[in-house]
Amino acid sequence: MGGVTLLEKDKRNDPALLRISSTAVKWYTLAAENGYAEAQSSLAAMYVSGIGIAQDYVYGHMWVQLAAAQGNESAKAWKDSEIFKKMTPSQLETAKKLARECVRKNYKGC
Repeated sequence: MGGVTLLEKDKRNDPALLRISSTAVKWYTLAAENGYAEAQSSLAAMYVSGIGIAQDYVYGHMWVQLAAAQGNESAKAWKDSEIFKKMTPSQLETAKKLARECVRKNYKGC
């Protein structure tokens, strides 16, 4: 998964896409909180792109870590991507802490 393209940035203001994306975030979140690694990886992409949800690299990285820990191949490849290399050490530590808390809560309320 690469960075957010200019086209994706333009789409952030498309009402139809926002409606669909918000619905996707809702369902990905429900599935992610039930431990589905593919949904966790997809939710990470939503956080990173900022489409359907506020852009947040910390939560994106948290979900990528969780999906990778469960063996999701795309998350494994993505967790060390250039996108996350731009994060500060503090942001990375926060993402790791949130991931640990999420596992401890059995993914509920993450």
